[in-house]
Amino acid sequence: FIDLMKNDKSPEVYEEIKKLSGMIVDQVTSQRDLIYAEDGTLTCEPGKIDVNDILNGLYIAQKRIAISKNKVLDGEFLKEPVAVETDPRLLSRVLLNMIKNAMEVSESDYTIVVRPKIEGDMLEISVNNPGVISAEVAASIFHFGNTTKGAGRGIGTYSMKLIGENYLHGNVWFTSNEKDGTTFYIG
Repeated sequence: FIDLMKNDKSPEVYEEIKKLSGMIVDQVTSQRDLIYAEDGTLTCEPGKIDVNDILNGLYIAQKRIAISKNKVLDGEFLKEPVAVETDPRLLSRVLLNMIKNAMEVSESDYTIVVRPKIEGDMLEISVNNPGVISAEVAASIFHFGNTTKGAGRGIGTYSMKLIGENYLHGNVWFTSNEKDGTTFYIG
């Protein structure tokens, strides 16, 4: 794309370069965060955040990706603004991994549903897709390198659990059955 821009300085080429650059930065940051989380040096910077703001940012970024994969991302919001004390970057990272995982394992035309819920003073966010995880895969779902998507994969669910529990001090779990599909939670 950079070579293309030498001859074509159109806004479309610029936007594509910008998008690809953002994806590369996101991948590098994600890998760095995982290394820091594993060795116990990841920095958690909690602050008051509006849950709907975090969700909105994720939905904007991921809805286009879902469409390009013939899927629908149904991102729900809380009915009223709710502020929670957490690290927005780390929470976004966990939720992004949940959404990406749901999109990658779902068949075309599936709907992935993100649903936030407040019970008392606890926030719970779930990401559901209609697919079902086999008992064999479920037994090691949060282990490093566990994947059904090919070599060099298998860190998404691992990092969800590691960051969600060790740094955000929440719980990360999932359910999977024929009736309800697969739902990952952080609460």
